[in-house]
Amino acid sequence: MDSQLEQSRKVSKKYLVNILNYINFQDSTILINLEHLKYGNIISLPAKPQPCLGDTLDCLWVQKTGPHQKLSSYKLFNFLLADGQKLLLVRADVKEMSEGGISFILPETCYEVGSRKVRRYFCEGIQVELIQNSIVFYGFLVEFSSVSFKVEIVTSPPQTFQWVNPESTVHAIFKNDLDILYSGECIITRQTAGKKTRTFVLEPLNNQMCRFKPKKIRSSRHTLSPSPNIIFRHPLTRKMITLQVDDLSGSGFSVEEYYENSVLLPGLIIPELYIEIAN
Repeated sequence: MDSQLEQSRKVSKKYLVNILNYINFQDSTILINLEHLKYGNIISLPAKPQPCLGDTLDCLWVQKTGPHQKLSSYKLFNFLLADGQKLLLVRADVKEMSEGGISFILPETCYEVGSRKVRRYFCEGIQVELIQNSIVFYGFLVEFSSVSFKVEIVTSPPQTFQWVNPESTVHAIFKNDLDILYSGECIITRQTAGKKTRTFVLEPLNNQMCRFKPKKIRSSRHTLSPSPNIIFRHPLTRKMITLQVDDLSGSGFSVEEYYENSVLLPGLIIPELYIEIAN
């Protein structure tokens, strides 16, 4: 690990503080990695960073630690945070650690240890239904990319997370107060260990979707010059998106986008969209 870090790009404390404050503003989390003092195994716990002004960072645990996670038996290994597609690793000194949270003394530099292939987008106010074996679990969408979703699920009695089989697929439905925004089969790639609240990382199974029955005679597609744009508010992030139309027909159109910044995926429903032709 030490030899790999020496070859990694170093990031200043000033830049780190800016990223931590942005994560706090987005009400998002960082990942705290703790190492057992006796056995050496590592557990990872999500935490919410508080506003940071300089040398010290205070974080609150997202969920209470379980009986198998007695914090007095662990020491800090490192913590990780995402900056867009980049992943930053920070080795800090612990100022205080309790059942409520953890405080750090930040180092002068940290390390850029990886870059995600696809950017993740923070979401807010998107309701989630996870259905498996006729059981419905409810929660909300934390973030998404074109290849995965991060959802937080809360059980209600008599539900228990033991009812979730991580080896089987789940059907995910995302919606707001008015519309269904996504529906599709997913596999569970990761999950946390909470009892009442648990975070799941889901990966969609369908890389293409046929909404209507194929026609024997396909509508002619045309490439226009100049190319029109499509403009819509993304249903999951609520941000305005503009993409250039590749070709157009009476029944549909195609667009291209950069893979690492892609925002579209099969099964996503866009309630309202505009086509802008020559301004």
